[in-house]
Parts: sequence; C-alpha cells; structure tokens
Amino acid sequence: MAADLTYNIAELRLQGLINYKGKKYFFDSRAFSGGRGGSTTPGAVDRRLANNPFATHVKGEETNNMITKVGGPIPMGKYSMKTSSTVNRIDLFPQTNGNLAGRTGGFQIHGTGPKGSIGCIVPADFDDVIRLYGLLSDIEDENLPAPVLQVVAEGSDIDRFLRLPAIA
Repeated sequence: MAADLTYNIAELRLQGLINYKGKKYFFDSRAFSGGRGGSTTPGAVDRRLANNPFATHVKGEETNNMITKVGGPIPMGKYSMKTSSTVNRIDLFPQTNGNLAGRTGGFQIHGTGPKGSIGCIVPADFDDVIRLYGLLSDIEDENLPAPVLQVVAEGSDIDRFLRLPAIA
C-alpha cells in the first residue's frame, strides 16, 4: 500500500496528502523526532541523538520523572495512523515486522510539551497535529482504512548524519 504521508528524518519534514470524501488534505510541516527535541528539561537534549537514526536506534526512557536514556527518532518503515485515546495525539502502528531496532511501539505524532519527545514525530505547528487528528477521527468514524505514514531518511543533506560520531 502506498503511503499517504511521509516523514523524512533527514529533511525534518512531514508531508503528503490524504484523500477523504473526494477532497485532498495536504500536509507540509517542519517536524522533529526523538532525542527530546525542544525539551525544557535540563540535560535532556543531545543534538547528536535528536534526529540521528544512524547514531542510535534506542527508545528513550524516563523513571520518576527523570530522563534516564535519551532516545533516537522513530525507525524507518510504514505505519498505520490512528487517533489516540489522548486528544490531539496520533498513534503509529508498524505495518511490518521489519527492523525496529528492538523497539516495540509507543510511536506517536503529537505537539511539543515541557519534556519534548522520546522517539515520536513532533510537528513545529500544532495546528497540523489538530488538523490530522480531526481528519483521522472522521475516517475512523466511517470505518475506513487507516491512512499510512512512511518514515524515510533521504535527501541532499543525509551525509550530515553519517559524519556525526557514534554515541557509546
């Protein structure tokens, strides 16, 4: 199945279109993933991890409201998009048993917050999250197939990820 939206880790871009009831809903948003990008928690942001799938493939962890491991971005692959039980959060479900680098799930599209994100996609404009959540809700109400998101890492600046030192 072809993807409706694409999140390009290298270009930090969530874009594409979803067709619903004969209308095309376009999305084109600057977005970040993982590594607590945009976090206000002291010591939480490590830019080498924030958007670098080649340096790390670990999901971050939090214990007692303290960050114990900074995570990397969502693994590349295809995901079904569905509304979360939390308003204005979109759950992402892997479509294949491909390489998720040991991660089992918990991937979302959501807005920024005081703690940032541990491996989710975070559009810079929260209106894009609200619009996507509303559209998915309408699609689900009609029991239509879930739209598909493809996560890739490609583009003219992909080499900047490869030059960064590995994190122990």
